[in-house]
Amino acid sequence: MATDGEPGLQVRPRGGHWMDVPQLPGALIVNIGDCLMRWTNDIYVSTTHRVLPPLRTRHSVAFFLDPNPESLIAALPGTGAPVYPPVRAVDYLRSRLESTAPDEAEPEEAGEAKGQAAGLAS
Repeated sequence: MATDGEPGLQVRPRGGHWMDVPQLPGALIVNIGDCLMRWTNDIYVSTTHRVLPPLRTRHSVAFFLDPNPESLIAALPGTGAPVYPPVRAVDYLRSRLESTAPDEAEPEEAGEAKGQAAGLAS
């Protein structure tokens, strides 16, 4: 991401506290995602990040890239003994998306639960 001089992006290193990402003229900020972290066998690690509300108008353009769905996500050569088992990109992405979705009961189960909560169950 190209910076525009407006602060607000923060990262939280593992086990650490939130810290501001420095604004360096002409610099690009690259957030390493969990998939690239797996490929590099934890040589590059992903970090939790957030953006604080701006004091002035801020412009940023984010670009997200996923590998070909059939690509094998496995430790790259030269990165040591694999930390993670190999997985197809489509399966990895699906597991990441499913882990963020709220658990949903089947519609009938949800209705039954509401009725029970309201004391309407027989």
